[in-house]
Amino acid sequence: MNPDFLNRTDPWVEAKTRGFHMVEIPGCHFDPFDEANSATDLAAALRDNGLSARWHCSPGFNQQFGSEDSSLRLANLDRMHRELDWVHEMGWNMFILHSGRGETADERIRARESLRELNETAKPLGISLLLENGSSRFNGDPDELIATCEAVPGLGITFDCSHAHRSVFCKEGRGSVADHLDLVRPYVRSFQFNDFDGSTNCAVGRGELPWDQLMPMAIDLDCEVWAIEVATIEETIDTRDFLDSW
Repeated sequence: MNPDFLNRTDPWVEAKTRGFHMVEIPGCHFDPFDEANSATDLAAALRDNGLSARWHCSPGFNQQFGSEDSSLRLANLDRMHRELDWVHEMGWNMFILHSGRGETADERIRARESLRELNETAKPLGISLLLENGSSRFNGDPDELIATCEAVPGLGITFDCSHAHRSVFCKEGRGSVADHLDLVRPYVRSFQFNDFDGSTNCAVGRGELPWDQLMPMAIDLDCEVWAIEVATIEETIDTRDFLDSW
């Protein structure tokens, strides 16, 4: 659900009218603890429109997972525990989060410990944690993503195509975005479709990504969800139509 959807009078009716069955609600545009965003009202609106949902937390609340400053690290963890409780209250079972910074080996160790702690809370609630790949060295490197999943049993990856395309792995010539996907393939549980036109994200098929390679791989993956993550309703519909053509 991009701002173009969320700024409509009733974004949930808009999503249903456009033919969607599930929405990904982004924490960067929707504060679950704002009084205006009543959990009861949201649950009713989703139910009335036959929509299921999953939560995508704001990256800003994950940046300190590996911080040496314990107060910053605990503040991020406390926020994530609150959001996990809220997602459980909503009856959802998918929670997308980020690895945070990991510029040193110690930061990466602490970040993985934080993810492990959150996963131990999520599992009894029936919530699957999905780690979104980024583009920096820690969260954009396939080897680091694999190491993180191995350090946190049960953690899956939601594969953001544009992030992978712009990752250090690809920028440094270690491999293509298809190579990136092939390496992390065993851990991918969700696929976030977007393209990149050289300066910003765009509708799939309108940018630089090699969809003739990526689409057969995406189809072969054992994914629970295909999600579209672009900026406007028009780009969302264009991307859906592109995916339907496959």
